[in-house]
Amino acid sequence: MSWVSISRYLTLTIFIAVLLFKAGCTADSKNNHSESVYMRFYKRFQTILDTPGMRPSSTWREPTHINLSINIKEIIGVDEKTHILITFIAVRQLWFNEFLVWDPNEFDGLDHVTVPVEFIWTPDFYIYEFVGEDLSPFTPYLSLHHDGKVIHDKPIRAVTSCNLDIFYFPFDTHSCILTFGLYLHTVNDVGLGLLLPSEQLLKDSLQSLGNRGEWELLNITGNPVPFHSRTENWAMCVFTVKIRRRPIMYLIKLVIPSALLVLLDIMSFFLPIHSVDRCAFKVTLLLGYSMFLLMMNNILPNNSGGTPLIGGYFLVCMALLVASLLESIFISNVLHRKSLQDREVPGWVRTLVLHKLAQLICYKKKVSNKQQDEENIYTIHINKTENPVWKTSSQTPTSMEMRLLTFLKRTCEDVQVMRDTLKKFQARKKSSKEWMEVSYVLDILLFLLYILFIAVTSVCLCVLWSHWYRV
Repeated sequence: MSWVSISRYLTLTIFIAVLLFKAGCTADSKNNHSESVYMRFYKRFQTILDTPGMRPSSTWREPTHINLSINIKEIIGVDEKTHILITFIAVRQLWFNEFLVWDPNEFDGLDHVTVPVEFIWTPDFYIYEFVGEDLSPFTPYLSLHHDGKVIHDKPIRAVTSCNLDIFYFPFDTHSCILTFGLYLHTVNDVGLGLLLPSEQLLKDSLQSLGNRGEWELLNITGNPVPFHSRTENWAMCVFTVKIRRRPIMYLIKLVIPSALLVLLDIMSFFLPIHSVDRCAFKVTLLLGYSMFLLMMNNILPNNSGGTPLIGGYFLVCMALLVASLLESIFISNVLHRKSLQDREVPGWVRTLVLHKLAQLICYKKKVSNKQQDEENIYTIHINKTENPVWKTSSQTPTSMEMRLLTFLKRTCEDVQVMRDTLKKFQARKKSSKEWMEVSYVLDILLFLLYILFIAVTSVCLCVLWSHWYRV
């Protein structure tokens, strides 16, 4: 007696013991069956149960039709780097075994029974897209009904390949395919069909999933498709699973903090342009945003097939912070370096900035009532007398008068030097005011362009991300 026969005998013994134990536990139930009923059932179909490799068909020319349905219990995760979808699904297989048909009245109303899977023929299904290790739990039993209907529910932890498009991350939608086929049997042996319509598949899966996890299920469609190879035709059943990411976590962790940093940079334009704190503040923001990108590097998907749109969003935010810092540096250069070199505002700059650009941005120059007085405050009028008093007299000036005359000449020369210095200071102050006006106009103009660019970029991103809702 071989080990296979001994193992099979022990399995049958355990099977009968399980049935008897079940009957004993349900002694008060409506479907209670005695030991003799199960013994008669086993003796009736012993030949069929002893030949589990035989396909349930009276003739080999007629194929066995199998109907499939899937129920997605959990979407475990999606790996964007390796294009892998991990799901936990329950697969129901239904077919008819014409050799296992009986009248329930002959067995005291026994209309169905649970038997081990190794006792009868089962199809050799597998998933074409399966790429990982099979960690699915093993189900040792299946249900057998009196009309020959066989139902086999099998849980599968499916690790399948899926072509992921992460361009709209985190507002991305993916369509993954699960292709169920047979390894040995062709269409001449086994035919495939759908057990439930696509609407019912989606409804059952949504009830199992609920409202949890990062991913939500949008749709499930099933379609039996024959596969033609060079020599044989194979039956396949293709299920298309459409899922969408819930982006709320990524909005809180990525999009909103980045937008707040840009908002702080916008508010920094209201700092005085002649203050050094503006540049220091913008440099601090730039360093903080760089650290933010380093921390978020592990969250962003790294896909060789393309760059997600959110990567462009972060790049634009970084470019805006850099451009804002460059703008502050440019304005500081115009405000300080030009004025310190005692350079007057060129005529073309005065015409272009203080007139045309100022009118474009509706900038009005403040005119003070004391401006004219401040311009003439350093103006000193010195009347030079051609004929001194002593020249009109016939007397010859004394030594005291000569010393006084020399003192007055020196005093006049010193006053003239002071007058020239004050005029230069007045001209420099006027030039500084003009350069400051130029700086104000350029700062306001660049600020408006900055706001305009942010608005256009935000609208474009919103339009692109709104494609997420077009499912």
